[in-house]
Amino acid sequence: ALLEAWPGHPALVAISTLCERLHSFRADSPLMQFLTGCELLLKRCWEWEAVACRETSIKPQIDALAALVLRWRRMEVEAWPALLRRAAERAHDAALLKIWARLFHVVNSHLWADSSAAAAADDDAADASAAGADAADAADADRAAHLAEFFETFQRLLLTAEAGAFDAYLWLMRTFARQLEVEVRAGVRQGMGDQRWRYEGYASILHNLVSYYGQFSEPLRRAVADKRAPVEARLKEFAKLAQWSDRNYDALRQSVERSHASLSRGVRLVQELLEVPAATLLLGTLNGQEGAAEDAATDATADAAADAAADAADAAAWPSVA
Repeated sequence: ALLEAWPGHPALVAISTLCERLHSFRADSPLMQFLTGCELLLKRCWEWEAVACRETSIKPQIDALAALVLRWRRMEVEAWPALLRRAAERAHDAALLKIWARLFHVVNSHLWADSSAAAAADDDAADASAAGADAADAADADRAAHLAEFFETFQRLLLTAEAGAFDAYLWLMRTFARQLEVEVRAGVRQGMGDQRWRYEGYASILHNLVSYYGQFSEPLRRAVADKRAPVEARLKEFAKLAQWSDRNYDALRQSVERSHASLSRGVRLVQELLEVPAATLLLGTLNGQEGAAEDAATDATADAAADAAADAADAAAWPSVA
């Protein structure tokens, strides 16, 4: 009706265009897409309301739209646990993307050996077998050195892993170990020959590393949860006490910017926590446990001494039998 009364009015045309644009969105479009469009529409409506008279006021429509925008913004703030979970998932995925190709190349390095190198290796193996026990011992020493280097590579990876990447590395190493074990048992690799020791050795090393360092996975999760607890408490308190103003567009934008700043700060703190070396967090946890144990032992000793002193005082208060 307003557009019919003032055809071509820039503010009314902009409002109509935004309404048509929102109407064209698919029902499965992201909620933030609708929310951004509604906030732009709300801004245009407030611009019209600033110069409108009582007869041309659209205040009831503005109030309804502002209530919808505020409800969606509250939903965004109350979804802070999902933001922190997503930060941990991104750290996990980033760790896999960063290391997967290199680990695959290490585990399957023989696949890139050219045929001439393979032939030379076969000739050397034949010469070694013909040379006698000394050559066999030398070959065994070379294999042991190779496996030791393989072990050092993967152990160094775990010792230097970040808190957010530790479980990802364990999962990847466990996957490679299972792959190698299945391939050896099923005889999938053609022409394995005297390279069987390599696959079995790799699988055994990976399996044992995962078994040993896997025991630190749960303590590391608890350490991360303890460090993350203050961030979660602050975000929970902010979500509970957040105030939203719909007096005008500027007030609404300030409320939104405050909420975004708080959420971004919380996510950034969690990301920084996940970038801390896992060994640092584990050592801090173990030192804290040792300190707690020492404090408990000191308290127990002090209590025992106090009890002994009290008993002595009670004994002194009684008259001597003699």
